[in-house]
Amino acid sequence: MVSTWGQNSATCGDNAYWKLDSDGVFTISGTGAMQDYTFSNGVVNSPWWNVKDNIKNVVVDEGIITIGNNAFRSCSTLKSVSLAASITTIGDEAFSFSNLEYIDLSRCVGLTTIGKFTFLSCSTLKWASLAASITTIGIGAFWNSGLESIDLSGCTGLTTIDNLAFNACSALKSASLPPSITKISNQAFSFSALEYIDLSGCTGLVTIGSCAFYDCSALKWASLAASITTIGIGAFQDCSLLATITSLATVPPTLGTDVFANVDKSIPVIVPVGTIDAHKAADGWKEFTNISDGATGIVGTQGDNGFVVDGNKIVLSEVQQVTVYSLAGALIYQGYTDSITIDEAGMYIVKIASGAVKIVIR
Repeated sequence: MVSTWGQNSATCGDNAYWKLDSDGVFTISGTGAMQDYTFSNGVVNSPWWNVKDNIKNVVVDEGIITIGNNAFRSCSTLKSVSLAASITTIGDEAFSFSNLEYIDLSRCVGLTTIGKFTFLSCSTLKWASLAASITTIGIGAFWNSGLESIDLSGCTGLTTIDNLAFNACSALKSASLPPSITKISNQAFSFSALEYIDLSGCTGLVTIGSCAFYDCSALKWASLAASITTIGIGAFQDCSLLATITSLATVPPTLGTDVFANVDKSIPVIVPVGTIDAHKAADGWKEFTNISDGATGIVGTQGDNGFVVDGNKIVLSEVQQVTVYSLAGALIYQGYTDSITIDEAGMYIVKIASGAVKIVIR
């Protein structure tokens, strides 16, 4: 088929067609897969490479199922993308080195794959909303992007955070992971700005890879899932502000070398009730001098410790770091707040800077 759209239009797949209008809107229409393109000697062999700097917005119409490899690499004026619900795959480096400000993939209900280095060095990309259907986030998918937070908690088919996926995201302060995750791969979040990492709800997580959180210099606390068996070399190395570690595993996870290198070994390490001795004997863990369980060091009363219980709420006198455990040692809450709602009645342990107290929620 010969396109009649003019110079800034042509085919980009067996049944896919593109058009760039005078306002900078790049439209892909038709059906099926978009063609993959290659990057070599500083050039992508796409038919729009010579006009790529005129592309401001990309619109992909219903019926197109893939965005090709390198399709919009280095599009310096590209700010936004609107993808059809029919998209299943975004190819390798498809939007790398572009100036996207956000990416909303939530309506792409069939999207399963974000390829390798798809949003590499998108330094202006502040937020991304990902489809619940995603099962694969490729190597370096968001490496060195400008993301400030990422919520993957709804991606319940996602099992692996691949190598370098969020590496060097220097503005990334928070990340939420789904319970389906089984592995956080090598350098997945290294050199990011994470302030905390709560993996307590990742009930299938088995492995944290080498240098997964290496040099997360703003990281203050980490809560590790009960299912974790292995933490790789240097996983938390140089997390120098790390102030609290909670491990919910009843068997101390096996640590590679230097997992907690340059982390203060006097910080609290909270472990399940009855596992203190096992942790004190385990390689790597035994370097810590302040290992306790959820029932250790309980002193004082609610008022003495700067909070009160009001119904099913714990109300603190000011915003501060607080940790709440069940009597069995299960982590209920950990974070910075001035109010916590507890859903189930029972006895709990509340720890803040001034001490720890048993409370009753009725």
